[in-house]
Amino acid sequence: MTDAVTSRYPAAYMAIDEATRASGFTMASDPQTCSLLRTLAAGKPGGRFPELGTGTGLSTARILSGMDAKSTLISIDNDAVFLGIAREHLPDERLQLVLSDGGEWLQQHLPDKFDFIFADTGMVSTCCSTKP
Repeated sequence: MTDAVTSRYPAAYMAIDEATRASGFTMASDPQTCSLLRTLAAGKPGGRFPELGTGTGLSTARILSGMDAKSTLISIDNDAVFLGIAREHLPDERLQLVLSDGGEWLQQHLPDKFDFIFADTGMVSTCCSTKP
């Protein structure tokens, strides 16, 4: 993937990136990953997408930029401070931001159907491990 593919950022992306740097958050998704997420979301009109590990919302912004008006995104994080950055910069009716442990949230929603799950966290290991 070339940098040219990632050159079109959503309006909120640069503000979130600045807030991310100021917050000290160091685990944000890279621009190429975010670009892929946008493409995946665009390929599923009316899609339902959970994101486990919102962080500050950089990847969230890119997923939203690929979604159509009927798609929904549920983004889960267990850090209120970082989730607050996403909440401040991403007021979007298609987005639900949830303060929760990702593994617990996923366990509660196992019967649900999703078009893709972006798991950008270690929070799911307790819920989804196949080991006894």
